[in-house]
Order: sequence, then structure tokens, then C-alpha cells
Amino acid sequence: MAINFITYNTGNIYTIYLFILILAVFLTYFAQLRHIINIKGTISGIIISIIIILILIPINFDEQLSLQQILQPSTQPQIKSIEYAYTTAELGLNFRSTPSDTNNNIKYTIDHNTKIEIIERRNDVWVMVKHNEEIGYVSNRFLSATASTSQTQNTITSIATSSVSTQSPQTTAQNQNSLNIMRTSASISSTHTVIIKTDGSLWAWGNNFSGELGDGTITKRETPTRIGSDTNWKSVSTGLSFTISIKTDGSLWAWGTGQLVNGTASNILTPTRIGTDSNWASVSTSGRDIIAIKTDGSLWSWGFNSHGQLGDGTTTRNFIPTRVGSDSNWVSIFTSSTQIYAIKTDGSLWAWGSGILGDGSISNHLSPTRIGTDTNWLSVSIDNNYTFAIKTDGSLWAWGSGILFADGNSTYRLSPFRIGIDNNWASVSVGNGYILLLKKNGSLWFLDDGFYLAGINMSDFLTPIRLGNDTNWSSIYSGSSYILSIKTNGSFWAWETGPRMNGILIDRNNPVQIIY
Repeated sequence: MAINFITYNTGNIYTIYLFILILAVFLTYFAQLRHIINIKGTISGIIISIIIILILIPINFDEQLSLQQILQPSTQPQIKSIEYAYTTAELGLNFRSTPSDTNNNIKYTIDHNTKIEIIERRNDVWVMVKHNEEIGYVSNRFLSATASTSQTQNTITSIATSSVSTQSPQTTAQNQNSLNIMRTSASISSTHTVIIKTDGSLWAWGNNFSGELGDGTITKRETPTRIGSDTNWKSVSTGLSFTISIKTDGSLWAWGTGQLVNGTASNILTPTRIGTDSNWASVSTSGRDIIAIKTDGSLWSWGFNSHGQLGDGTTTRNFIPTRVGSDSNWVSIFTSSTQIYAIKTDGSLWAWGSGILGDGSISNHLSPTRIGTDTNWLSVSIDNNYTFAIKTDGSLWAWGSGILFADGNSTYRLSPFRIGIDNNWASVSVGNGYILLLKKNGSLWFLDDGFYLAGINMSDFLTPIRLGNDTNWSSIYSGSSYILSIKTNGSFWAWETGPRMNGILIDRNNPVQIIY
């Protein structure tokens, strides 16, 4: 015969306490009437009952509590599922006090690849989350596939276990019991490479004609060399003979070609602060131009502006950070030497510069111009000839010229064209003659327009080909001569795609870990 125990809600837990106390008083009184115990024994029994209740009060009863759980806590654990996601915005995700796009409700910016707890999904746009013990709102567009952590608890002890239900590129079988992601960043130019390690330190190698490595010299470095002793570097971008970086306090720093650092003709050999503002959120270089976004969502630019990359409606040089327009809802930027793309908080895509920008024409645009009407763009990567982009649904898109598309068409594509049918692309990085891709499961893929990469002649392939079998890649960076990728443990790996230019000799066929 099965016995059905009564189940009490957490709000009625004090009913159980009262029941225990009344039962204790009744039993001790009954025992006294039967002359089993005297009055002292009765008082002692009541006191013991009160002590038992005081011991039970601090216990955290989850949602429901049954008498069976009280009597046999180890056999009836309570399962509580907590949902997590990872921020996917390369340049940071705004954490807001209310679910709206207004600037005055932005509290701060959450770094890329940060784990946050999902509290409630309000709609397709806003998600209530918990970060640093604060409750706030973020855009649903810049969150990865979620991971579930199951916590097994009972009334006496709490035993936590973790399992990953849906893996993101930062969550694999090798690290599913540790959902903390290390903060890393890297940038590759045609002549030098700069990376930020998990401890926030800055490292560089490659050519150093203008002091772009930042080590105080113009000496070429064949191996990674630490730049200074600071450990608060957040993001970095490399240009033509210069480097620019943001620290965790929001300050902006640059070194190399002096005109882009402080407007002078002299090269700057060590990191030098640009202005006094401490609200820079993201920065990207376009050859000899700089495009940046502040935490208030405003867009800024400065540089040589030979193709209208500054977006100010001119091709006039300007070496002072200058605001572009009056919009304050810019969230991410992507650059090449001739083209600039940016995404707004509503998911719309904008472009300016020269070449095929995806608006259906081959016209140059000197100010931000909207590309289509879609509002679900996530990220963009650009070569001077073609552009690849990923939408929030994980689909892959491309436009431009000089690449053989998956349908066998190698002519111009003046507007975005979908590549394949997969919906699990997480990141794309366009290199010199190849396209590197990362899926949400951490696997690495590539397209190639005829280069010889990883021992495979890609000239006969029209669809993405997998590179190796690893599923623990988290970030990808494409250079003119080699690929740099980061694994979920924070380690850096590289392999060659063409002539060696950046100092480190890399095995063309297999990725090699960069040790420093």
C-alpha cells in the first residue's frame, strides 16, 4: 500500500513548526497523566521541542517541502535548474537597469565571453539577467546558446553538480564542469600581432618599424614580448604600423604612427593615453583609420580618411577623435582598410567607405548607410573584396566579389547572400584568400578561394570544410600570413596560410601552441 505524504508550500513551513510544537506538548502531557514522566520531564520535553524548531528555521526549503523530505531528506532531493548564457558581443554588452535602448539606463558594459545567469526572458529583445550580484537587462541578440546547471539540494545538505545541456563555443565536454571563461583578446595586422592574456597583460611580436609593438624600441620581435607591466588591458586592435587598446577602466591608449596617437609626426614607442575620457567601450582600426564606440552608444572616428572611412561625409584627414552623427545606439564595429560596418542596438547593419557594401550598389558612401531592412545581424568580417556576416539565428551570409559562392556563382554579389543552411555559426574571420569559421559547438571550419590551407587544396570545394576534430575553440583571428585561434582554456594556437611574415615559424598543416 502506497502512502501519500502531505506536501506543504514554503510559505506554510511555519505550520509544520507549530505542528511539531503542539505534538511535543501533547505527548509530554499525556506521558505525565500516565505517570511516565513528572512535571520536570514535561518542561524538558517542551524545551527540547523548541530547540529543534530553532535549528530547523535557518534551513532554506526550496519551493516545496514534504513531511517525507523532513523525515528522509537524503532520499528526496529537490532539483533546481539554473539557466546561463554567454555574452557574444565582441566589444562588450551593455548591462541596463531597465529594458530599453535609452542611454541613461546603462550601468556598465559586460566583457565578451562572460557567463551570466538568465532570470527571465521578457521577450525576443530583452532578457533579465544576474551579473555581479546585480539584476538588470541585456539584449537577447548578444547571448549565446544557453547552458543549464542543475543544483541538487535537500533540506539538510546541499550537493551541487553541473551539466551542460546546450554547448556554446566556450563550453565543451572538456570544461563542462567549469563554466568560467577566461578573458583574452588578440589582433593581427599585416606586419605585427598583439594579444591580451587571461591575466590582462599585453604581449606583442612582429615588425616594429614605427614602434607599433609598444616595447619602447623599433626592434623586430620574433617571439611574444610583454609590453609594460599593466594587467588591466581589455581589448586591442592593430592597424598599419600602429596599435590601439582599451583598458578595463575605459581609458584609450595607442602607440606607433604618431599622427594616429596624438596628431604629431613623431612615432610613439610605448602605450600613450588618448585624451582623458574613460568611457570608451570598443575600438577597431581600418588600416590607417580608427573607429570607436563610447559606453553611451556614440560613434567616433579619426585618421587619414582616404576612402571615407571616418563616416563624416568627407575624405578629409582628421587626427582628433570626432563624433560621427548624433545617434547613440551603436553597439559594435567591424573594419577593413576601405570599408566600415557597424551594428546598432536594434540589430540593423550599416556601412560606409568604398567597394561593394551590400546595399545593392557599387557606390561609395561617405556616411553610415543602412544595409537592407533586417534587424538580426550579429557580427561582420571584411576583406577589401568580399564580406561575411553572421545573423543572430546562426546563419552565414556573404557579399562582394572574387569568391566562388556555394551555388557556383563567382560573379559580384551586391547584397547579402546566404551560405549553406546551417544555423549554428558563432563567429567568422576573413583572411587573405580564406575565411575562418567557428561553430557554436567549438569546432573550426573554413572556406578558401584557392589557397592551400591545412594540407587541403580548397580550389575544388564550394562549402565550409572542417579543420581538425577539436571542439574547444573559443575565438578566431585571421591574418595575411597565418591564423591565430584561442581555446577555451585561454591558450593561443596558430598555423600558417602563406609566406611567413609575423616572426613565428608556424606549421602549415597543424596548429602549433604559442608558448610564452
